[in-house]
Amino acid sequence: AIGLTSQVDAGLFHSIYGTEGFQGFCLPYERRDDVRSLIGDRAEYLVHTFCSVDRLSVDNDLGSEPGGHGFRSRPELPGGINPIDVSDQSLWFDFITLTLADWLEQVEGASTSTNTQFEWHRKGDAWGYRRGAYAKMAEIVGAEIPAAMDLWRSVYSREHPRSRHISQPVTPPMSDAARHARLGLEQPAPRYP
Repeated sequence: AIGLTSQVDAGLFHSIYGTEGFQGFCLPYERRDDVRSLIGDRAEYLVHTFCSVDRLSVDNDLGSEPGGHGFRSRPELPGGINPIDVSDQSLWFDFITLTLADWLEQVEGASTSTNTQFEWHRKGDAWGYRRGAYAKMAEIVGAEIPAAMDLWRSVYSREHPRSRHISQPVTPPMSDAARHARLGLEQPAPRYP
């Protein structure tokens, strides 16, 4: 695992370039050197991966063997779908930890309102977003950091029973560019719905 300072830095900057689900303020990828000089190479690599990754490729990779991990980039980014190397087990683990921590911090707030862009049409729909993948992440991270599993259980124990059946394993396209880029692409089935 990366040092605490790098983990904190990656957490603070995690969506600086915009993500598959967040298209608000973002720094252009051309500023990577600036970010790298602030937080270091490893933390910036985690941040860049978090911002450019296709989330379904992360979720479907959760059962891969150590050393065999790999993600793909979002199809709407320049160059289209590209492999993202996370074959280093500690880097992969830190990325999964960052991803889980980000969602556990925001799911309760997201569930208090609707979000048509995410296709959350009723309050509480956010609980179903990548439900199976986040449960698998909690299992993976919790095996090494038991507090992660405890936190996942604690957060999800507060979900209202009426939304516990909801499952939304795939992030909907957040922009016209993302919708257009996905046209004609074969989308793999989610392994952890």
